[in-house]
Amino acid sequence: MSQLTCNDILNWLTPISYGPVQSNYIRKRQKDTGQWLLDSTVFNAWVATEQKTLFCPGIPGAGKTILTSIVVDRLTSEFEGGPSVGVGYIYCNFKRSNEQSIHDLLANLLKQLLLKKLAEDSAPLPQIVENLYTRHQAHRTKPSREELSAALHSVAAKYSRVFIVIDALDECQSDGCWAGLLAELFNLQNSQRINIFATSRHVPEIIDQFKGKSESLEIRASDQDVERFLDMEIQNLGLSRACVRENHELQQEIKTGIAKSAGGMFLLAQIYINTLSGKTSTNEIRSALRAFQNQNPESSGDREVIALKTAYEQTIKRIKNQQPGQVK
Repeated sequence: MSQLTCNDILNWLTPISYGPVQSNYIRKRQKDTGQWLLDSTVFNAWVATEQKTLFCPGIPGAGKTILTSIVVDRLTSEFEGGPSVGVGYIYCNFKRSNEQSIHDLLANLLKQLLLKKLAEDSAPLPQIVENLYTRHQAHRTKPSREELSAALHSVAAKYSRVFIVIDALDECQSDGCWAGLLAELFNLQNSQRINIFATSRHVPEIIDQFKGKSESLEIRASDQDVERFLDMEIQNLGLSRACVRENHELQQEIKTGIAKSAGGMFLLAQIYINTLSGKTSTNEIRSALRAFQNQNPESSGDREVIALKTAYEQTIKRIKNQQPGQVK
C-alpha cells in the first residue's frame, strides 16, 4: 500500500489533529512552571506503573490545560525514541463539540497511535484498519463505535505501553460523550497496558467515575508558578512605569500579594494584574493589593465563583472609567 493511500485512510478516520493545539499550549508555558507535578511522587508512580490512571481535577483557571500540555511534552520527549511506547492525547473544548463525539475521539486516538507506528516502524497499516476503510469507503459510511473500539484495541496491543492523556473531560459535552469515552478507555485498560491521565473541573458525576479506579491529584497553581507567571505580566501590562520598574521591593510585593490572593487560579492572577495596570502610584497599587486580600477566595466555600465574579466586576468598572483613548 502506498504512503499516499495510508495518509488517505488516516485522514478518512479523522482530519482533526491535536498537534497544533499541543504546540500552542506548550509555547505558553513559563519556564519551570508545572515542575511540581512532574516531580511529584504520584505522577512518577503513574509513569512507572502499567495500567494506572491518574485523575487531576482542578478549579477554573488553575492551569489544567497548560499542565496537560506539560505532561504530553514530558511523555513524548521521554519515549520519543521508543517505538514500543505510544502516546495519544485529546484536548476537549466545548466550542468544538461538533468534532468531539465519542466516534471522533476514538478515531483520533486510533489515528495518533497508527501515525507513531508508521513513522517509527515503517510498518504497513494493520489489516483491521484497511478493512474498515475498504468496507465503509465504498458506501460513503463511517465506522461504528464498536468497530473503532476493536481497531483501537488491536493497534494498542502492538505497543508494550500506551499513555492516553485527556484534558477537560467536563468540556466533552456531546450527549454521553465523556461517559462513553471513559467507558471505552477503562475497557481498553483492562486488556492492554494503558495508562490514563485526565483533567476536569470538579464535576461530581465525573469524579464518581474515577472512584476506586485511579489515583487523584488536585491541580492548583502553586504560589511559585503564579509568581513566575507574574514576572512576565509585570513587564507586559504597563507595570514597567517608574514606580514599579525602579522598586524591586514593590515588584515582589505585587507577586507575593497576588499569588496569595489568587487562591491557586492563574485566571484570577491575570485579572488582578490587569487591575493593577490602571494604577499610577505606589499607594494605589498597595491599596489594591490589600483589597485583593480582603476578597481572598480561601474565605468562602464557593470561593472561586465569588472571587472571579468580584474580579470581573472590578475589571469592567476599570474599563468603563478609562478615558475613550485609553480603552483597550
